[in-house]
Amino acid sequence: MPFKLKLSPTYSTPVTIEIPVDGGRFEKSTFDAEFKRLNTDELNALLARQQEANRTDQDMIADVLVGWKGLRDEDDHEVPFSEANREALFKVVQAVPALTKAFFTSIANVRQKN
Repeated sequence: MPFKLKLSPTYSTPVTIEIPVDGGRFEKSTFDAEFKRLNTDELNALLARQQEANRTDQDMIADVLVGWKGLRDEDDHEVPFSEANREALFKVVQAVPALTKAFFTSIANVRQKN
């Protein structure tokens, strides 16, 4: 497929969250996160803001996460993306590190085995 200089403003990538369960095991769950597609200048500005303002990973992910698919509630209903639902997701301890990993893996084009 030929490379096109004009790219879509967003893209989705899988996120895997590992939640601890009984017996020292972890339960893996996945959904697709939709991130803003940043150009080099925008990415550098985002990273500079992180360092200068001493912001958290949660602050950074809030700047770039614009949607999701496949995120479900306890009754197995699709959870629509909203600021309130994003904040609820951020309260899950393992969520922000998983989102951060997915974001940086996607921009670095690093493929990992699950």
